[in-house]
This record gives sequence, structure tokens and C-alpha cells, in this order.
Amino acid sequence: ERDVVVGALAAFEDVTSQHALAERHRRVVETVSDGILITDLDRNIAFTNPAAEVLFGAGPLVGRPIRDFLAPEVRDQLREVEEQALAGREVRYASTIVRQDGERREVEVSVAPLREVGAVTGLVATLRDVTEARRARDAMARSEARYRRLVESAADAIYTMDARGCFISANPSAAALAGEKVAALPGRPIIEWIAPDDAARVKAAFKQALEGQSSGYECTIVRPDGTRRLVSVTNTPIRDDAGHRLVLGIARDVTDERERDAALERSEARYTRLV
Repeated sequence: ERDVVVGALAAFEDVTSQHALAERHRRVVETVSDGILITDLDRNIAFTNPAAEVLFGAGPLVGRPIRDFLAPEVRDQLREVEEQALAGREVRYASTIVRQDGERREVEVSVAPLREVGAVTGLVATLRDVTEARRARDAMARSEARYRRLVESAADAIYTMDARGCFISANPSAAALAGEKVAALPGRPIIEWIAPDDAARVKAAFKQALEGQSSGYECTIVRPDGTRRLVSVTNTPIRDDAGHRLVLGIARDVTDERERDAALERSEARYTRLV
């Protein structure tokens, strides 16, 4: 009799443990932020958690075809995914759902076969709303493209240098000023183009910017063909995504401007002497 009682107690404890585990799983499914739903073999919704109803903006969803909530352009994709999942594969893909109020939401979906007693009886899908993340990413991409176009079309030379004073990037105006092609600049030290008389001043200004203080100066650059141009430069300290110190340079060719100023001064001096 004692063995019977012990066995009964063990069985009771086992059942209680299973119920506790099932209750824990139920709470997890009901509280996760991702939408979870099950579809039967007829592609109708058989179960949803609260997050799925919030995501679809409708309820109750049970008994409704899942394709009714998909954007028309992705419904063919759904059919392919369902066939693969029913064949026993787990599938991950991106899709677009249309809420009951007509709002479109971008989702990342993971679909897996639901197996019961060894047979596939439906599909389990987990949906994560990535609409805001994609909007932010697209906005960032548009912003970066806009700034890239601004830099590439700027009349001033715009370039970045690493801690050694070598070019990391340069816009077309910087390459034209140096008398080189854009692809020829990265990895080469800017001092290659600086007139020897200005080298010490340029190095000092670069070191100052690398240490965190903006600096401005004028110097003469010498192109490969021997042409000399006077430029006005501003160096600004920046950091890359990894936190490494870099220098942003903006240079403007002031050769013609200085020659005009000098010619005007000579003209004014000549007329002053005449008077």
C-alpha cells in the first residue's frame, strides 16, 4: 500500500509539474512582444497571442485566412513559404502585412511546421514588427546619400585623413586640386603635395587638429605637373565609428583671388605714385 501511495504521489507531482510548465509556457506566449500565430492545414488562423492581434489591428483572428492580412504583392511569396514549411523546413523571410485599418507594417517572419504525434498539423509563425527600424534605416540611408551628393558636388576640396596624415577619402574637387584621380589619393600622405617651405606649418596644424582643436592656415601645393596653387585650409578633428581620431580637411583654391588682390594693390600703388 505504501508503494501505491508513493507512486500516486509521484504521479501527482509529475502532473503538477507538467501543469506548472504548461502555465509558464502560456504566460511566455501571452507576454512576448512578437506576434505568434498558428495556422491549420487549410491556411486559416487557429491560434494567436495578444501581440499578434495588436500587430494585425484586428480580433478575434481565429478562423480567418492569413492571406487576408497580407499585402497583395507578397501573397505569392506566402504560398511558397507555406509549401516549404509544410515539407518540414523552417523558413525566415520579410513580408508586409496590412492591418484592418489599412496601415501597412513591415515584418520579419519565422515559420516552422507544427508537429503533433509525429505528423505536421499546421504551421507556427513568429512575426516581428520592424517598420520603425526600417523607416529609420531608410531615412539614414537617404540622409547619407544626400550628404554624399553634397560632398561629391562641392566646389571646395573635402577629404578625411587618418592619424598618419594619409588620405582616407576625398571628393572629386580634392582630386582635381591635387591633379590626381580620386582613386589615387586614399592611403597616400597629404604632405606629398605640400611645398617644402610650408611642410612644417602644415604638420603642426594637422597635429593640432588630431589633438582635438580645429586649425586654419594657407599653404602652397605642388601638383605632379609642377603647377603651384595657393590653398586656404581648415582642419577639424573627428572620430570614426570605432572611436579612432581622424581629421576632416576642407581646402579652397585661393590662387586666382590672391593674384587679383595683388594686382589691385599694384594698381592702387601705381595711381598713388602718379598722384
